[in-house]
Amino acid sequence: MSPAARKDYNSGTLMSLLSVDIKRLQWFSAHISDLLVLPIRIIVIIFVMWQYVGVSTAAGVAVVVLLFPVSFFVSRAGWKFSDKQMEVKDRRLKLMNEILNGIKILKLYAWEIPFAGRLSTIRNEEIKWIRYSFLCNIITFFVFYCAPFMISVATFGTFLLIDSNNVLSPTKAFVTLTLMEQLKSGLFHLPDAIADLIQANVSIKRLRQFFYCENKDKTVIGSNPENGEAVTIKEASFSWTSDSDCVLNNINLHVRKGQIIAVIGPVGAGKSSLLSSLLGELHKKSGSVDMKGSIAYVPQETWILNRTLKNNILLVKRMVEENTTRFWICVV
Repeated sequence: MSPAARKDYNSGTLMSLLSVDIKRLQWFSAHISDLLVLPIRIIVIIFVMWQYVGVSTAAGVAVVVLLFPVSFFVSRAGWKFSDKQMEVKDRRLKLMNEILNGIKILKLYAWEIPFAGRLSTIRNEEIKWIRYSFLCNIITFFVFYCAPFMISVATFGTFLLIDSNNVLSPTKAFVTLTLMEQLKSGLFHLPDAIADLIQANVSIKRLRQFFYCENKDKTVIGSNPENGEAVTIKEASFSWTSDSDCVLNNINLHVRKGQIIAVIGPVGAGKSSLLSSLLGELHKKSGSVDMKGSIAYVPQETWILNRTLKNNILLVKRMVEENTTRFWICVV
């Protein structure tokens, strides 16, 4: 990823994608068949009910038709609230990651209370969107729990009112109630499937944004410096992101093979930025950068991979038999 993308997707955001969004997609994939089967099941049950109570089934269908728009608009609202909640959650995790990384400075300047206030404000906003989302879920479940009762009242009431000769025999009553119980089961699982679809759609959008984030431009640095030179920079300007101001302007640098160079300057002069530009970490707006050979870079802050000692020494390279001795020398 480019430096700008790494700024947007820190470790907290990546953990949220792995622990929350991936789990939502796994859960939805296990229940995706409900979205296809349940509507067909409901239609079949309504057709069988028609065989027993006739036109009165239309009254029950009318109740279903009236309830679905309510469920649709409530589900859309829950969709938006869930999206907002995930955005605020990313902000909270990002701030928490910054607090943990800079805990020494935070304690040194006694900034605990201000940062705790910022964290509490973001957490309260997240709780607000969670409450709105749960309210939408409650309304959805209430509608679908009440639906079988309202369908029964509408169906049996219409059956007895449209014709005085209609008799609600035990056979018709029990069969119809059994079918309504099956209808209730379908209507009970349908909001779960819809809620899973809403959450999965939000997660898919977040994952899509991550997968399509800006990549590091490998063409920033060429491999054809001038004769006898290891590094050549000509009239190059660099910025941290493509839409930000330049941090280095019109840089010219020529380093010959075997030459030792020391970059000296006050704090904030751009020494680290110059080294980052040689690594291709900055966005090149103009000019050219050419380097010959490979780069060994020792950063100002030490770091280690959360892997084995062997992986930290070899990094991305594979072990070669001829280098085994060198490897153990590095270990020692």
